Amino acid sequence: MSKILNTKEWATIRELHKKGYGKKTIARMLGVSRNTVRRVLVSKEPPKYVRKILKEKNLDPYKEKIQHMYLEQKLFGIKIYDELVSQGYKGSLTTLYKYLKKLR
Repeated sequence: MSKILNTKEWATIRELHKKGYGKKTIARMLGVSRNTVRRVLVSKEPPKYVRKILKEKNLDPYKEKIQHMYLEQKLFGIKIYDELVSQGYKGSLTTLYKYLKKLR
């Protein structure tokens, strides 16, 4: 698994290479692999930030039940959580509260 570099590290690698340092030396100096240094030197543009899409995987199978309990039965968070745990829910109470906040 390769380390994700920020723009500053990318620029540092390229600058050290311009000054005459070898790939192996740069890798040792910065604590990255030689392959990472090689990949940076081949690339023409600095790395771009890509935001990860987070999914509430534990909650997905229970969303319809939660909506029913919250909107129709008017149950509160901890009651819903207790019911879900009895049905096998392994997620956290915080995750449930975040989802309930979206439902409001």
